[in-house]
Amino acid sequence: LEDVRAKIEKTEKKIDEYQHGRKTPKNIDLQTCLRGLHQRLEKLKAKEAELKHHLDQGTIPRVIFGGKENFYKRLKGKITNEEWKDLRSNQLYEKVWVIRS
Repeated sequence: LEDVRAKIEKTEKKIDEYQHGRKTPKNIDLQTCLRGLHQRLEKLKAKEAELKHHLDQGTIPRVIFGGKENFYKRLKGKITNEEWKDLRSNQLYEKVWVIRS
């Protein structure tokens, strides 16, 4: 919850800086930049509200191991079941370099 609040504060600060001309966007126009920041702010506030709800109710939010994006890719059939299981197994692979002398 603290992470989300910090992100909200940072986003609000960015919006303020862009609106008052202390900062200018580099690759896009100001309107597009502000629209994106406002969308991010709305999303973060919704996430904060959800986390507060879970905190008040004493419940735990749902978690998808292997990544939410990969979960939806699996539903759409863009990755195989085996790839999905590999992502979920959370195995760490070690890369070994052999030095020949």
